[in-house]
Amino acid sequence: IWMPMDKKDQLAELISNAETSFYNGQLQEAFSISLSAIKLDENCADAYQCCLLYTSPSPRDTERSR
Repeated sequence: IWMPMDKKDQLAELISNAETSFYNGQLQEAFSISLSAIKLDENCADAYQCCLLYTSPSPRDTERSR
C-alpha cells in the first residue's frame, strides 16, 4: 500500500512510541497511541498487535479463572 513518506514516518513514530510505552508498563498510553496509528492507517498490523497485547488477559488472569 502506497502512502506519502511523511505519513509513513508519522506511522513509524507512533508505533515506536507505542512499543516504548508498552515496554515501560504504560499500557493505557500504548493502547491510545496504537489507536492513533490505526486511524492513520487501518492496515497497520503493528498497531493492532499492540492493541491486542493491551486487551489480552494476562496469564495470571487466566489462571484465576480456572
